[in-house]
Amino acid sequence: MTIISNEPERSVRQAIIGVIGVLNKADTAWPELFPFIGQASQNEHSPVREMSFLLMEELTDSVATQLEQSNDRSMASSLNSLLQHGLQDPDPKVNAATVKAAGGLLSYLAETDLYEEFQPVFMLMLQVADRLKHSNEDAVGIALDVLYDLILSFCPSIIQNLTDIFNWGLSLFNDEQMEHNIRDSAALVLATLCEVHSRKILAQPNLYQELCKSIYSIIAKSEESAAGALFQNNPMWSEDFEDSFDMNESSVTSMAQGTLDMMCLHLSPKAMYPVIMELSTSYYQTNLPNNIKSSLACMGVAAEGCCEDYTYNLQTLIPIVVGGLSHADVQVREVACFALGQFAEHCQPQVLSYASSILPALFPLLEDVQYLTVQVTSCYVLEQFCERLNPKDIRPVLHQVRYHYLILLSDIFRFFIFFISP
Repeated sequence: MTIISNEPERSVRQAIIGVIGVLNKADTAWPELFPFIGQASQNEHSPVREMSFLLMEELTDSVATQLEQSNDRSMASSLNSLLQHGLQDPDPKVNAATVKAAGGLLSYLAETDLYEEFQPVFMLMLQVADRLKHSNEDAVGIALDVLYDLILSFCPSIIQNLTDIFNWGLSLFNDEQMEHNIRDSAALVLATLCEVHSRKILAQPNLYQELCKSIYSIIAKSEESAAGALFQNNPMWSEDFEDSFDMNESSVTSMAQGTLDMMCLHLSPKAMYPVIMELSTSYYQTNLPNNIKSSLACMGVAAEGCCEDYTYNLQTLIPIVVGGLSHADVQVREVACFALGQFAEHCQPQVLSYASSILPALFPLLEDVQYLTVQVTSCYVLEQFCERLNPKDIRPVLHQVRYHYLILLSDIFRFFIFFISP
């Protein structure tokens, strides 16, 4: 401990911290450690103060276990004061180290009675993380991880600060300067809030409405295909289309669509359906391809959660989506197929009565050899309809279905021959 206090190199101090952590796990009875951390946190030199909280982070399991087993309120009070002091330190590096230490401890104690002792640390930690969001994203990521754990633990701090937490998560979700993994973590926090505290969220309509607006805006601004959700949910297609949809990692568009899906599944359709229809209509009417893409993508994603409302309004919805099948923009055609497939899957059996107007509009897309993804998404819709239609209903279009599938098969055969020919 004397060595680490006097070591000038930060990388060496961090290596020594790792060694102390290993030694402490081997012998948890090291009574000098906690007093040493407390003393170092008051040191006049900021690198030593930073080291004290990095060391505390390394010892999280030991400290939390000791707290839980002893139920020592005086120790909890001392730790509470120590963490608050570190979060209010004038040096940002000390703040970031304290966020890491506090985050580990709060996550560990989330489901224990001792958590109440650390409630003042919780909101202070979020304030510091927000201040550091463009200089230390690791601290932001840790704060979001803690939030996720506390939400699942039904922690009272979440309910008491629901609006502030939601708005902070939304600000990160919207921030295009943030790394994608941070925005993705913020999306998970927002979606989990909608799942676990749906009643509280519904009691404040501006919260879920603003999140919906952000989702539409993110999808519209993105140049990515919004039909990727279809391919990500079909593992057999993933390898074939990974170049088109980047199957190996979440995209901004899939992040937004996944959040909307969670909202529609866990918030009341009576609240969500009017918002979806209002935003989809306004985006569609701009006649801008990216806005139409966003409109149809969100309509498709919401189909499962809002299936009853969709079923009652298919007469209005179907013509809008079918109109997208003939749009000049390829991403609009893709996502129109995706939306129709979602309708076919979740609005049974009423949607089948529209097959006579939907299937003929799909046939030209099967001939779109320039864009393979359009062909595949149209095949997906045909599959959804054909496997559910009664024989008498499919018979009028059976010849056309067979004709276009034979063309597709012949194209695949010629493609195969081309590559195996010497």
